[in-house]
Amino acid sequence: VALQWMKTYSTGSAPSEWGRDILATSDGGIAVAGHLEAGQVFIMKLDANGVPQWTKTYDAPGPLGHQMASGFIQLPDGGFALTSTCQFLSYDAWFMLRTEANGDVLWSDELDYTGGYPMDVAALPNGDLIFIGDEGGLGTPSVILRKDGLTGTTEWMHWYTAGSDHIMEMRGVVTSDDSTIVVAGITGDATYLDAFALALSPDGTPLWATHIGTDEFEFAENIARAPN
Repeated sequence: VALQWMKTYSTGSAPSEWGRDILATSDGGIAVAGHLEAGQVFIMKLDANGVPQWTKTYDAPGPLGHQMASGFIQLPDGGFALTSTCQFLSYDAWFMLRTEANGDVLWSDELDYTGGYPMDVAALPNGDLIFIGDEGGLGTPSVILRKDGLTGTTEWMHWYTAGSDHIMEMRGVVTSDDSTIVVAGITGDATYLDAFALALSPDGTPLWATHIGTDEFEFAENIARAPN
C-alpha cells in the first residue's frame, strides 16, 4: 500500500494533545476529536489532503475538566456529536456536545454521574442522539440517555444492570432505520466475562439480548451495522 501523506498537527493551545477518534466526513474530508492537557476537548476538521480547515476547543458547561473523548460521530446535517469523560479532582462525570457543521456549539451538557464513564454516541433517524456509558463496577448499572439532537433536552434516561454482583459495561452503540438501538459490551462477574449485545426500542425498552461466550474471556469493544 502506497503512503499518500502523513502529517502532524497541533491546536497551538496546549503543550500536549491527544487524538482519540477519527472519521471520514460527508464532504470527503476528515475530522479528528481528542483532548488537550489543559482539560478541553477539541475537534479538528481536515480536507482530503490533510490540510486543516478549522479547529475548535470546548470547555465543560460546569466546573469539570475533560479527558478522553470517547464517542464521536458526524450527523446528516454536517454537524458533530461528541461525548467525553469529565474529571474534577476525584470526581468523574459525562460531557456531551452537539456542534454545527463549522464546529460552533449548538448545545453542551453534563451528567453528574459519580464514577460514570461515557463510551459512545449514535444518532436516530429523526436526529435524536443516544449516549451510552457505565460505572464499570460489580453490581453497578449502565445508563443510556436519549437527547433531542437540536436542543439537548433529555427525553429519557434509563439504567440497566446484569444483576447483583455482575458487571455490565456498554462499549458501543448503533441505531437502525426503524430506530432500534443496539448496544454491545461486556458482562460477567469476578470469574468470567462474556461479550453481549442488547437491543432496545426507541423508548429504551429491552427487546432482546444475547451473550457471546466460551470458557475464556470475551470482550466486545464496539458494534457496527451490516449492509442489510
